[in-house]
Amino acid sequence: MFSSQLCAFLIVLSNVFLRACCGLTDVTETVFPNHLNHGTIAAVGDFNSDKQTDLFVLTNQGRHLDILLMGDKHPQYFKKDRRMQLDMNETMTGVVPGDYDGDSQMDILVTTAPGNAMATVVHIFWGTTKSIGPSVTLPVSFTDEPLVMDSNGNMIPDIFGETIDGHRVFCEVLDRNEGNVSCQPLDGHNDTQFLPLRRPHSNAFLDLVGNNHLPDLLLTTRNETSSTFSFEVWENQNEGFTWDGQPLYPPPGVNIAHIGQSAFADIDGNGKQDHLLPVCEDADCHASSVYAYLNNQWSLLLKTAAWDDLTWGFVPPTVSGLPITLRMGDHNLDGYPDALVVIQVKTEKVLARRAALLINSPCENAATCTPGGRTFTVQPISGVLNVTVATFFDLFEKGVLDIVLMSDQGQGKDFQLHALENSFSEDVCFLKIMVLSGLCFADCKSGKPYGVNQPGPLVWYKTTGSDGTTQTSSAAQLSQTAHLALQLPYTVFGLGRTPNFVDELWVEIPAPPGKEARVRRWTSIIPNSQLIIIPQPMDQPEQWLNKLLVTPGQQALLTAGALLGTCMFIAGIVGGLHWKERRSDQKERRQEAHHFHFEAL
Repeated sequence: MFSSQLCAFLIVLSNVFLRACCGLTDVTETVFPNHLNHGTIAAVGDFNSDKQTDLFVLTNQGRHLDILLMGDKHPQYFKKDRRMQLDMNETMTGVVPGDYDGDSQMDILVTTAPGNAMATVVHIFWGTTKSIGPSVTLPVSFTDEPLVMDSNGNMIPDIFGETIDGHRVFCEVLDRNEGNVSCQPLDGHNDTQFLPLRRPHSNAFLDLVGNNHLPDLLLTTRNETSSTFSFEVWENQNEGFTWDGQPLYPPPGVNIAHIGQSAFADIDGNGKQDHLLPVCEDADCHASSVYAYLNNQWSLLLKTAAWDDLTWGFVPPTVSGLPITLRMGDHNLDGYPDALVVIQVKTEKVLARRAALLINSPCENAATCTPGGRTFTVQPISGVLNVTVATFFDLFEKGVLDIVLMSDQGQGKDFQLHALENSFSEDVCFLKIMVLSGLCFADCKSGKPYGVNQPGPLVWYKTTGSDGTTQTSSAAQLSQTAHLALQLPYTVFGLGRTPNFVDELWVEIPAPPGKEARVRRWTSIIPNSQLIIIPQPMDQPEQWLNKLLVTPGQQALLTAGALLGTCMFIAGIVGGLHWKERRSDQKERRQEAHHFHFEAL
């Protein structure tokens, strides 16, 4: 009895802390019913093509995979389906949903590390929207989890990685029935001269250079001899990927003890993707920083500081077993992407692992500000302890980024899942955009010409803010897929408190070598819209389909209510005057009748 009361008290107390710090509400029991709140969320995607995003969850220490389907009730919750489960004798280290055979039905790429931790084996299980079918195993093994990308612009994902003999290759499935897989070297030449890819890597596929509407390839490398890190930007010049031979090194003069995963976002709102890098300058991450590569130089965005007399820092990979990862998303919908990260907070002699929001804010000190005029403000989330992974997710499909946390429950136990609803009270507008392949389009077997997770598209918009200034932002869709990147198959843009139409929306997708860039522009987009972009035919952007769903915001509802109230008020006045006029007419008729009666006498 006492324990249940204590548990209820702690739940209420945690909700109070969550609301106070970040406008969050714990909705775990609603979202994960029937004891589904455990496991490792390895990926997200719409497996059953119902236009709701599902979760791919590993349990039993990575040997069992469940696809938790988003329910169709309100509020939405996740549910299991026995036909959508997978068991393996080996530990599954990664999951990447995608359409690997071009039938517009979601398949599942699974990586395993059998015995030898230096080798990663890739399996692809074919999906049918209702079940998980047979699989094919790639004939090559990689040194790490692969990057899923679209190297040849056919809207069918390819698999990029470094083989155990040191070659960088793209692999694609030619025939799922025969199990034929073709692997081609990067840039078509002997690549053993290059540095090995870093483990764990944070390779990315996105339009980073930003000069020709084509996605580039960023590779993270490590020189084992000198223990130095570097980056290679392979530019997509419409004839394949080329590298100028000049590596990009981490911030100079910074002693890096732990280097985190590269992240990418339009941090300063100029329409171009920026490279973000979290680092620790000592083994215990007491000195933690976030740098951004802006205007061809590294700029400091955030450095360890005191927060309410508590010292914070990133969690060292040696402690968590996971790389330091920034997961990007516009949490407060102000038009600038924020970050979600796991930190450790020191109180006296105790270290507590918590999730934290890094809110993208304008600089207060112009002298020490970045070229883009932005910085991060740390907001720890105090309601959940022992957090290991934190990610964004639109739990209720309403265009707002909620938060899902995974907390450590001890050695040999699965993570516990926590769902936190973003109850941000200010009425702000958004755009939610999902770019699909639409490969089957009019002849889909399932009758749903939508497609599945698609890596490589870039989306950006331009509009006029409430103060009359131009507001713009860009986002890359599924640019990273390895090491629990947990990127969403859609983009949520915050528009701030601006109910104006979005002036321009641009969408670009990968193009084959030698062909023109594929890019389409739409105008006058309604805010608070959810857009599904179907880029078919691929080479005719002017015919691409844009399915628009509108979600009215509080401002729209208040405006509609005010308009309705005004109309009712005017109708009441008109009705009252009409009633008064009728009474006057009736009185006049009675007087006339009475007058006529006396004259008759």
